[in-house]
Amino acid sequence: EFPCASEAGEIANEDLTICQGDDPETIFTASGAQNDAEYSFAFILTSGNDILAYNIDGDFDLSALTPGTYTVYGLSYATFNTPASVTDYLATVTTIAEIIADDTDNGGELCLDLTDAGEGQTASIIVNEPATASLIDAYPTICRTKVVQLSELEGAIGGSATSATWSVLEGDSDGVFSPGNVFGTATTFKPGANDAKRGYVTIVLTTNDPDGPDGPCPPAMD
Repeated sequence: EFPCASEAGEIANEDLTICQGDDPETIFTASGAQNDAEYSFAFILTSGNDILAYNIDGDFDLSALTPGTYTVYGLSYATFNTPASVTDYLATVTTIAEIIADDTDNGGELCLDLTDAGEGQTASIIVNEPATASLIDAYPTICRTKVVQLSELEGAIGGSATSATWSVLEGDSDGVFSPGNVFGTATTFKPGANDAKRGYVTIVLTTNDPDGPDGPCPPAMD
């Protein structure tokens, strides 16, 4: 019988916050982990207790994650276990609780060590919900002396957006939104002389920044 000296160490990465759909070039690494001929190491991505994915290189595809908080664990696993491969072993379990129960320190039959979330040995991934904004695809045509009824643009916001404003893409526009340019309050846009001369105007709907200037999700625009 071999003595068990598995050591998972800790995930070296800082906690990560991303916008839903993003997949930053982040490779998770471990510090202080036992990883040699007798012990192999794997990274495990979880949602709560459930295992979502695992690998040995720390490179996860994060683009499919829905908004929420996820945890990356590290697992040191003895090659004299059965099965001998850490990935073969992880294919047999679906939860973190099962791994903890399999540890010889907890009365299990396998020599392994899992990073401890309670001791700050894991890394968190926080996925924020993006904002959305949409307008009708076929824009209306009006006489240059008339006003645009903003309701005809079928503006809508969603996701994490809580507010939006109307604006004009052309910098020399002298048109006016009324009353004001706040989405949900403004009802019309009256083209100005510059707009009439140009012959068109591009009206834009832009949401608020859903997670602030330091967050990963930008305002949505259409």
